[in-house]
Amino acid sequence: MAQTPTSLQLKDAGNTLYLKKDYIGAYAKYTEAIVVDGDNAVLYANRSACCLAIEKYLDAAEDAQKATSLNPYYPKAWARFASAQAALLRYQGSVISWERALDALPRQHLSAAELKQKHEFEEGLRSAKLCLAIVNERGAPEGSIKIHKPDQEKLPWRIAQRILPRMRRRNQEEASKSSAWVIAMAWEEFGEGVKLMRQLKTTPREGQQFLSEGTSGVLPLLTNGILRDRRVFHISGARWFDDYNKQLDFEVKVTKAWPTLSPQQVLYQAKRGLRQKGWDEVRPAISTTIRAWVMLGLLDSLVGRAHHVALEHFRKVIEVLELGRVYWKTVPKEQRGSIFDDAFIRGIHAYSKDPGLNSKFQLALLFQEADDLIKETRADHYLPEMPYDPGFLSSFYIYPIGAGLAAKGFYHAQMAEYVTTREEILDHSHKAAQFYLESANTYPQDDENHAWYLRCAVEYMWKCGTELRVTLVVLKRMREAIPKMKEIWGFVETGKMEELQMFVDAEEMLLKEVDRGKVTLGDLAAPVWAIDKKDIDILHPAYMIMSGTEKRTQKEKVFTPYASGSNWDSEGFLEGQF
Repeated sequence: MAQTPTSLQLKDAGNTLYLKKDYIGAYAKYTEAIVVDGDNAVLYANRSACCLAIEKYLDAAEDAQKATSLNPYYPKAWARFASAQAALLRYQGSVISWERALDALPRQHLSAAELKQKHEFEEGLRSAKLCLAIVNERGAPEGSIKIHKPDQEKLPWRIAQRILPRMRRRNQEEASKSSAWVIAMAWEEFGEGVKLMRQLKTTPREGQQFLSEGTSGVLPLLTNGILRDRRVFHISGARWFDDYNKQLDFEVKVTKAWPTLSPQQVLYQAKRGLRQKGWDEVRPAISTTIRAWVMLGLLDSLVGRAHHVALEHFRKVIEVLELGRVYWKTVPKEQRGSIFDDAFIRGIHAYSKDPGLNSKFQLALLFQEADDLIKETRADHYLPEMPYDPGFLSSFYIYPIGAGLAAKGFYHAQMAEYVTTREEILDHSHKAAQFYLESANTYPQDDENHAWYLRCAVEYMWKCGTELRVTLVVLKRMREAIPKMKEIWGFVETGKMEELQMFVDAEEMLLKEVDRGKVTLGDLAAPVWAIDKKDIDILHPAYMIMSGTEKRTQKEKVFTPYASGSNWDSEGFLEGQF
């Protein structure tokens, strides 16, 4: 009979794999060792190192924190905790952990290895302090959050609420062609959630105990509102995060949820709970757990701008929901809860198609997931007899397709930067324009995404070579959409509005050049700022310099046609594509 390996043997095997950079294999060995010896700080610290190597920062932080609790005087554990916190943009905690790592080293007579550690820890501490100073200066969440208080009546959801009566007087098909439904219905849920969240009261009792009185079900309102349209999220007061954390603690206690557990542990607890108590007990617990993770992801993405961390939370959500749908596929929807519905899962998938990825492997994964999202959404036909509002249909059946198409456009736009041959650059630019244009056509004309993705489409039409007769049509559509967009989205980011205005100015300049006879509608023309010099040399070796407009001091370049221009029709659509 084979002898069971000891924790030391498993640790040594993990060390060997780690040195070979087989981090997944090493992680597995350290996990086996932890099963044998769960109170060994070294094992948790080593597994944390594996998580750092494979960029699983939440898991790295959890393991490192466990190691510091088992041995508060273990320098490497504090250092790995500090590294994980920095990766999660938690710089204040990272500074404290680096200081604890230095304090855990001997005061004198340090060995060569300890001197090296001291230098590394000091460098880590300096870096964390610098990052903390930067985010404090910018008003990021780690420092003082800047609360903007614009005119409430000019907020998009307020404007949308005033527009809705006019929309309702139209037939449903026409009414649904406005983003007013999307943002107004998103605010209806999110705003109600914030109102109820603020009504939570906590009363101190004897000792360290507090009595909380409030309304459960706030998390569903907040998450549903943001998943309908993330643009509804805003921080409306300095106590927002404090109120939210109290509400979260309240709902976790009321529903007996498990937000601190891993996906596998959550599924285990859910199965055990079903055997003992049934769905009435498990449904609220698993819903609160999932929605707490969703909120973590949303806050990391929207407030902390830590998109890589947000994706970790969303992957945990998707893992539980996808496996749960397999385990409980025969359970009626009303018993297992709305979090297992197609629309909810699609909302998570659509949100997680964040284009903040920059490696070829990640881009390929993004493209495949975006393609899957589009196919699944188109295959899932909603039932007309269901009492869906037009905003729901847009949020979960139309906008996810637009998001998926934009992600595919982003993929090809990034790949155009990676490849080197003329044919590859043209091909990826051509496809980027195609997907951005199709994405723009998915959104209502008064949604900011409509005008923005038309702008993106024109950018890559210029890069792949497109006749003026086509680019001018798309530029006109963008220009005509901007006033409709501004009616609701007057608070579009200043940077975006400046970008859109540049393209409006470009249309005006190009039309003037056509009137002057300098170019024809059959020429490939673009402003000088639209094409990089390297792209000119590779893609458009023949071009001429033309005089600038009154608004610009620099000259504009207009390119002459070349043999392999893109095949678009006169309405700005790729022939045979739309």
